[in-house]
Amino acid sequence: MDYSLFSSAGNLIDSFTDEAEARAALQRLVESEPEAADDIALFISDDDGTVVGGPIHAVPAAVR
Repeated sequence: MDYSLFSSAGNLIDSFTDEAEARAALQRLVESEPEAADDIALFISDDDGTVVGGPIHAVPAAVR
């Protein structure tokens, strides 16, 4: 599985092979730029490149 962070413009921000690492990176981005929370999403792809999950968004801790 591949885990990719994308901006709302469709630009790849980063990609990971570990889900926990990808989710942590998403949360760090949202914590550092809370106004970007709606503009960054995590997508999960299988080994063939087919998207099988997402978009997954994070919420800044201050909002929870």
